[in-house]
Amino acid sequence: MGVAISSDLPVGQHTKAYLAALAGMAILAVMLAAISAMVSALTTRTGLSVTGVIVTLMITSGMVTALLGIAYENVNETLAFVAAALNPFTAVAALVSGLFDQPTPIELLPRVTTPGWTLFFVVVAAAWVLVPTAILLARTRKAASL
Repeated sequence: MGVAISSDLPVGQHTKAYLAALAGMAILAVMLAAISAMVSALTTRTGLSVTGVIVTLMITSGMVTALLGIAYENVNETLAFVAAALNPFTAVAALVSGLFDQPTPIELLPRVTTPGWTLFFVVVAAAWVLVPTAILLARTRKAASL
């Protein structure tokens, strides 16, 4: 912020972007923790759980990137937003874009400008946390009953 003040840049704009990024990082951390805990609970060995988390995120990232490219070429915002929901990184990028009126960090992902799509990404973020947590709890209960 000191650089923004000394170079006469708008401090409010930078502060808003900084706080939006902090919120996005916190949301993403919770999502990734839930996914990692679920994958770890479903695997039997530590090495497999680490690999499982990486593979899960890589596969969804590749699928989303391909779908975003198709949506970008066809100027299909709906496909882009639905595709973004399939990966935690792009889902958080779209969520932050809608909640804090920020540009998306991915050129292929359109900016979320309507309340409907913002609400969609709020639900998606909640699902990325709640579904893995429910699977984790079910697996833990099953293991505890053995």
